[in-house]
Amino acid sequence: MKNSILFLISVFMLAMPVILLADTGDPPNPKSMEIFASMSALIAGVVAITALLKTFLGTTGIFTEIVSWIIGPLIAFIGFFFKLGIFIAMPWYMALFYGILAAFSANKGWDIYKIFAGNKSAAYK
Repeated sequence: MKNSILFLISVFMLAMPVILLADTGDPPNPKSMEIFASMSALIAGVVAITALLKTFLGTTGIFTEIVSWIIGPLIAFIGFFFKLGIFIAMPWYMALFYGILAAFSANKGWDIYKIFAGNKSAAYK
């Protein structure tokens, strides 16, 4: 009897997040892909894609930054061309600006983190 009650309690505890967080709203908008949802998501996407390409291409140093500077505007123009997320009602030059800003934040964000972490030399090795 005791094991049955403990089993039911554990099933209830495992099912509780599903019950509480069940989606009862409208179906998701297919145009709002996560990478195009906000500027911070765009920056995270640039970092992730650059890290992925860095492993495949084997880039180091300044070449990694060049890849990131290319990826930022490229993702922004993909969002602009397909009218995704934050790029729905945006002119092309703002999409270019967002892409450059995302690439700058992705590149220099890590350098600033290294400086605050105690490594005063923020140069790539």
